Amino acid sequence: MVSRRLPGCDYFIVATKSAYDLLEWFGGHDPDKGDILTGGFESYGFHDIYDETADADLRVWTEDYDLTKEDALEKLTEQCE
Repeated sequence: MVSRRLPGCDYFIVATKSAYDLLEWFGGHDPDKGDILTGGFESYGFHDIYDETADADLRVWTEDYDLTKEDALEKLTEQCE
């Protein structure tokens, strides 16, 4: 689930079952906070995934994954300054 998204920034945090991932939006549907994302994005690189909430595909870059909430928020802030 998209747990944090800052206005004007392509980076966002996804809460997984066990950790947090920092993704960068690269095209397709632009996800919103609360959207449920499915697909294999828990490895570095580009991934084509699916937004169940919007019934649409999107492309993301996994900047980092398996983070604590605090680390994910810190990295998001660094990327969106």
